[in-house]
Amino acid sequence: MAVIGIPVDASLRLVVQVGTDQAGNPVLRNRTYNRVKPEAANDEVFQVAQALAGLMADQVVEVRRQDQRTLAEA
Repeated sequence: MAVIGIPVDASLRLVVQVGTDQAGNPVLRNRTYNRVKPEAANDEVFQVAQALAGLMADQVVEVRRQDQRTLAEA
């Protein structure tokens, strides 16, 4: 039985450092942008992430793309 994944949704998540705690460890927060086209190329999504990072006062420490797929029998 073959199973295929059908792209249905994607989101862009930027992990940003908003400061440090009393021990000097970084405090991280997620900034999520929904409704990314599932067929968008990874380099295009990364370019958008870089543009958004340039507008933020906080430092972006990681860029994540989250894809959701519906699984169905082929």
